[in-house]
Amino acid sequence: MNAIFTSASKLLLGPFSRSPSLALLTFSVLAGVATTIVFRYVSNQRALRAAADRARAMLLRMRLFKDDLHVAIECQEELLKAIGLRLLHSFKPMVVLIIPFFFVLTHLALLFEHRPLQENETAVVELHVAPSFWPGWKNAKLEAPPGVQAETPGLRDEKEHSVSWRLRLKSPPSEPLRWRAGETVVEKQFLGAEDTRLLCAVSAERPGSRLWDRLLHPGEPSLGHDSPVRAVVVDYPKRATPVFGLNLPWWATFLIVSMLSALLVRPFLRVQF
Repeated sequence: MNAIFTSASKLLLGPFSRSPSLALLTFSVLAGVATTIVFRYVSNQRALRAAADRARAMLLRMRLFKDDLHVAIECQEELLKAIGLRLLHSFKPMVVLIIPFFFVLTHLALLFEHRPLQENETAVVELHVAPSFWPGWKNAKLEAPPGVQAETPGLRDEKEHSVSWRLRLKSPPSEPLRWRAGETVVEKQFLGAEDTRLLCAVSAERPGSRLWDRLLHPGEPSLGHDSPVRAVVVDYPKRATPVFGLNLPWWATFLIVSMLSALLVRPFLRVQF
């Protein structure tokens, strides 16, 4: 699934690599339209329209008989029932949408959450070691590729079983970072770019073997079950994707634009939410 969504995101967003904001808007609009289409064919549209009509009728009745307390209470009860029915009939399409949307969001995070390092920028890299391998890996040797300079020795956290380094980028590296302890070698992608405005996938964490970690961090192959390292994390800078002068988090822009798109195309597709 990670491979499928990675290929799809590259295919769809490749033409917009020079404009991250436009790419985010385009993908958000497509997600909103796709959501509307799925909602139409998965949900019970007749029941949703009946519940919506019932809710509008109760609101109108409350306005007409606003001086009658008994009628107002009855209308509120019926209105709550209608709202509950709409939520109930919306549950099925939401269940269908939640899995693909999860993969969409995790892969969009690769593109919009972080950016590569610029020349002379620094980042902290953390090596998280499995407790049983800590005695042998707390002195693991970092092998930085050409263009990357380690400014600090490894800082060990005995409680968390992690080792941290501060690295400075001199030029974009052509090789990954490597850690070696004995015969075992662990690698992690380390990205730098001359123009960080260009859109590219940035994997901030190489995950361990746990399924949840692999789902949340799909940018690189996971470490094996028998790996002494549980995760490798790089503290990349955050990417800014301002839209119409507003520098909201990318996920907020995605949700707002996708919902607005769904509402705008709803009348043309004759969909009732």
